[in-house]
Formats: sequence, C-alpha cells, structure tokens
Amino acid sequence: MRTLRAARRTVLATGILVVSAGLTPTRAVASCYYNGPNNVFAVTGDVCDAVAAAYVTQHTVSPPPPPPPPGFPSYTGFALLGFDGGVIDATASSLSISTTHSGFNNAYGVWSDGSGSNIDLSGVQVLVTTSGGTSYGLFASGGGVISSAANEAVETTGAGSAAVEAKSGGGD
Repeated sequence: MRTLRAARRTVLATGILVVSAGLTPTRAVASCYYNGPNNVFAVTGDVCDAVAAAYVTQHTVSPPPPPPPPGFPSYTGFALLGFDGGVIDATASSLSISTTHSGFNNAYGVWSDGSGSNIDLSGVQVLVTTSGGTSYGLFASGGGVISSAANEAVETTGAGSAAVEAKSGGGD
C-alpha cells in the first residue's frame, strides 16, 4: 500500500509541474491612456512603457488622445505624465525629451502627479529640454514620484523654470 501512495504523489507532483510550467509569470500588460509619438500619458491603473528614443512635444497632441478622465489637466506641452496613480516605465536605453516646440508655459518634460503615480527613469540616460515659464524638467506633485539615477541632464529656459521641482507632497 505504501508503494501506491508514493506513485500517486509522484503523479500529482508531475501534474503540478506541468501546470505551473504552462503558467510562467510574465509582466502584466495594462492599458495605456495615451502612448503617442510625442507624448505618453498614464492614468489610474495604467502601466505605460516609454520606448521611443525621443519625445518632442508640439502645440497640440497628435494624434489626439481619447477624451480625458475627470480631473485630467489641460494640455500644456508636457511630454510624459503619470496622473492619479498612472505608471510610466522608461525602457529605451536613452531618452530625449523636448518641450521647446509646444509654445506653452508649464510645458513639463516629465510630470508625475498624484498619489501612486510613478515615472521610472532608472537605468536610462535622459536628456530633458524645456522652455516657457515654469516649465520644469522633472516635476513631481501631489504625491507623485519620479525615480531616476544620476544620468539625467536637464536644460530649462523661461521665468520660474527649474530642472527639478517637487510640490504638494511630490517626491523625486
């Protein structure tokens, strides 16, 4: 009788191994509110990849994004925006962000706004160029987080502009 039990355990263990081999973990793929050629916008529950080598914002978003969720900020030329819990992971080996063509004030290069929002630039060489009044290179607000290594270069022009800015509980 002990021999049969051992055989059953072996069969069950083999069955479990086969099932688990078919369910190998992979990265969860979530929706992304907007991932265009010049901008990436992540909202609540989104996990977006910033894969382009360059994001050059324009005066309008092209192609236009779908209707925004409630509370979404008016477009001011920002390039990467994690909003209200949205997450953006920069996966390109290098990333160039320019908001100098948008013609707006508040044209942030990278903006993480709201609790749970996170933009991860770790391990990526980043160049951010902004222009216009209060056009921050890296901007965390309302509890948003920007994670980065020491391999960013930020150039800003415009009254009140800064390379890095954190407000209202934002961190970087």
